Formats: sequence, C-alpha cells, structure tokens
Amino acid sequence: SNMGSQWRVPSKQDWDELLNAMEINPEYRNHDSLMNEWLGDTAGAALKSSKYWDKFETPIDKTPVNGQDIAGLNILPLSISEDRNEVINDYNADVEGFRKICGMWTSTMNSAGNAYTKLFGFNTAKVDQSTYGKGSRMSLRLVKDFAFDNYREMETILGLPYPTKLVNG
Repeated sequence: SNMGSQWRVPSKQDWDELLNAMEINPEYRNHDSLMNEWLGDTAGAALKSSKYWDKFETPIDKTPVNGQDIAGLNILPLSISEDRNEVINDYNADVEGFRKICGMWTSTMNSAGNAYTKLFGFNTAKVDQSTYGKGSRMSLRLVKDFAFDNYREMETILGLPYPTKLVNG
C-alpha cells in the first residue's frame, strides 16, 4: 500500500512514454515493445547523468556514451544485482556493473511474475528492456501524476526529503 500517497512506482507504460518522448527519430519510438532487448536510439543518453559513467580505458568498441540529463532525472550508474537462489540466501552477492549500468524498476509484471525493468548502459544510448525477479536489486524512481497544483520542488516521502522534477513526457 502507498498509504494514500500520490507517489507510486512507475509502470512500464510510464517509462515507455517517457523514453519514446526522448527519441529524436520517430522510427526508434519502440520502447513499448514486450521483448527483452535493447530499444530506441537516443533516449538512454538523453536521460543518463552527465557524469560518473565509466571513463576508464575500454576496448575500442566500448566507448562510454555520456548522458545529457535533459529531463533532470540524473540517472546514475549504480549497478544491478540479480535475483539470487533463496537456498544460498546470499544477501551480500556482488552487484554487477557499478559505474557501467543502471537498472530501473517498473511496477508492471510479465506472465511469469517478474517485473519489467529499464537498463541504461555506459556504452550505449539505447535502453535495454528486461525482466527481473523480486529478489533483484536495482534503482527506483517514483512518479505521481501532475495535477497542476500538486508540484513541489521538494517532497517528503516516507519521512525523508527528496528533490523532484517535472517531466513532460
């Protein structure tokens, strides 16, 4: 339950609409696909933070693609951790891709009960759509529907202050 809050985990459709709005070429506005694949062409770069994506030596085909952060979401490469075998119960399992990848949850489940996710990579401007189980760990952005009088630059969510951005999708 969200205890009456206007804030919620964005659905796949929320993310799809934002990502499609960030695509320059209409031909690449394909984020509403149900496939697990790299989608789009420019939306990833448009939304990624302009800093912190891996700038270390990389193979020649792995050039970092910095973000432009044009929507102010400042998506950071905080890595992901995949669902682990519950028998192992390994809560300290290595995260993958720190400085190289950011996974974002959606609230939308596939038929197998896994959540759709959007993955941003350090060397691409595309966005990968995948599905992950509930034991996975990745980043989360909350959204609320804009109602003209409900926008504030700072919001208190679960007792903590967070800066907000008004994004026109």
